[in-house]
Amino acid sequence: MTKDEALKLALEALVLNNAEWKHLADSGDSGYWSAEDQNHYKQTEQAIAAVQRALANEALEKMAENAREL
Repeated sequence: MTKDEALKLALEALVLNNAEWKHLADSGDSGYWSAEDQNHYKQTEQAIAAVQRALANEALEKMAENAREL
């Protein structure tokens, strides 16, 4: 597995995990609280954004490298 594949897999897991976490919070099944107010949710959102930026930067670098080779 490449680094990019691992990052994409981790990103998918983080997104799904946070969506389930938010669904649980919004459902009221475990009490009434806001996922957005929880440190775990906020930290995971920051991690999602960081991985997305890293993947986007990697893609831009590859495109720039390909353009230089032309």
